[in-house]
Amino acid sequence: MTTPWLRTLKPSVSARLQLVCFPYAGGAATTYLPWVPWLPPQVELLAVQPPGRHERSREEPLRRMNPLVDALLPALRAQLRPPYVLFGHSMGAAVAHAVARRLSCEGLAPALLIVSAHRAPHLPPRQPMTHTLPEPQLLAQLAHFDGTPPELLAAPELLAPFIPLLRADLEVSETYDHPPDTPSAFPVSAWSGRSDPIAPPTQMTPWRAHTTGPFRHHPLPGTHFFLRTPPTRPTLLKDLLWSLNPPK
Repeated sequence: MTTPWLRTLKPSVSARLQLVCFPYAGGAATTYLPWVPWLPPQVELLAVQPPGRHERSREEPLRRMNPLVDALLPALRAQLRPPYVLFGHSMGAAVAHAVARRLSCEGLAPALLIVSAHRAPHLPPRQPMTHTLPEPQLLAQLAHFDGTPPELLAAPELLAPFIPLLRADLEVSETYDHPPDTPSAFPVSAWSGRSDPIAPPTQMTPWRAHTTGPFRHHPLPGTHFFLRTPPTRPTLLKDLLWSLNPPK
């Protein structure tokens, strides 16, 4: 099935496991291309491509979680071959969690959900919400997040076309909430940057409340975009192995 929602970054005819990745705010499916060379042959890598970026740049980005999940689920149902793992960083973690819950209710639960750099969804978001800030304060926050190249921040005219997409993605992330009183049964692994000012380890360990299954927490060196640091690779491989040999 051809769909604008999913990119197969690493096909595998001998796949024992599918890994489906969700990008952070402003990111795209290509965020996960650097993972391709070091994933084992038995892992197939797919990445979600939401509207508003790359080949979907003419489409309006979605601003709320439920419409985003409603639009994405048909494409996922057609492509998933269990066992599969969902991974999301920042906004992507919130979307991955919402998708995992919906698929779990349909009898298609993930072997593992990996949430990275996003507060547990029952915790209140940072105030004021970033997506509501005037542009100068928004740009200052982007610099604080340490995820936008300094040369872009120094040239607002280059960044201007990107701002509406970023605001929409941040709105999805910052307005997502789910009470911890209805936990799911699939295992959850939470990744956090030890120096992350947005989703510190103290906001990641409460993800435990969202599963009745196994939970573990990986604090990693770095700030909000620790995803780019070398310890990411062994941590991911460890979690993928864990999903193939689930704890009893």
